[in-house]
Amino acid sequence: MASTLKPSGGLILASMQQTTPQLTSPWSRPDDAERQARLDAMKRRATGLLAIALLVFVAASLYEAQFPWLGYVRATAEASLVGGLADGLRWTALFGTRLACRFPTPPSSPRAKSGSGRSWATSCRITSCRGR
Repeated sequence: MASTLKPSGGLILASMQQTTPQLTSPWSRPDDAERQARLDAMKRRATGLLAIALLVFVAASLYEAQFPWLGYVRATAEASLVGGLADGLRWTALFGTRLACRFPTPPSSPRAKSGSGRSWATSCRITSCRGR
């Protein structure tokens, strides 16, 4: 900062325009916005395919009495529903929350393991979908 002397003896500090450097996370990448957009599109596509499998399952279940071959279609749609839901729950349990539900993990210390069976089961029932 530059300063000049006032006639009364005080200093006048000339204000210089200060620029703050752009703070970026060390983990950010230049293409984060594009990657997030692709991830969101992939999530929408997976949810859409799960909804289509549900519709096929319901339709095949309704018309299976008239067309017995729809049993194979129903079984395939049911398997895709189970697989899609299991995969979604697995990723949620491994990498965080998806529907605002946290899944508790079992205790890992030997001291906590001693009586953890009942307490962990209780914890699963109480805190699994509390919205933490």
